[in-house]
Amino acid sequence: MPTIDEIMAVDFEAEEAEIFQKDDDQAEESRPADEAMPHLPDGIGLDFEDVRMMISKKHNLMLGHDEPILMELTLLNAHLGEMEKLHKRHNEAVTKIMADQSAKYIAGVVEQSHQFVAGVKNSTDALGKALAASSVDTIRDIFNSHATALNSNRNNARWCAAIMAVAALVNVAAMVWR
Repeated sequence: MPTIDEIMAVDFEAEEAEIFQKDDDQAEESRPADEAMPHLPDGIGLDFEDVRMMISKKHNLMLGHDEPILMELTLLNAHLGEMEKLHKRHNEAVTKIMADQSAKYIAGVVEQSHQFVAGVKNSTDALGKALAASSVDTIRDIFNSHATALNSNRNNARWCAAIMAVAALVNVAAMVWR
């Protein structure tokens, strides 16, 4: 059995690298060559190999395929997948709400424009009737005033004819008496 001093003297980094290399070799032997570590579709989430390489470059530490910390990556990728589903549902709901509200707004605008057009039509019809009635009334008033003037002239003409007839009789009588 090694002593504590011997254990302390061991180069842990070299030993870890050997252990990780063994783990990698064993994992690659147990995994089929065409099977890749799973990641989310459409580029969402991180691939296990990408994470292992990133940690290797950043920390000079190679993780094995069965490293427990990679479980966190699985959980985070699953979380991203669920968030993507939630965002998709939210987007669909917001799109539906906006479409419904837009349709209501457009229907309201169309209804208001129909009411406006109907109001304009009613106003023009009423104005046309008023003008027509005013024109008819004006023409009727003009004809009535002309009829009154004609009746007045007819009466005047009758009086003139009567006066002329009386004057002619007076002239004939004066000539005869003379």
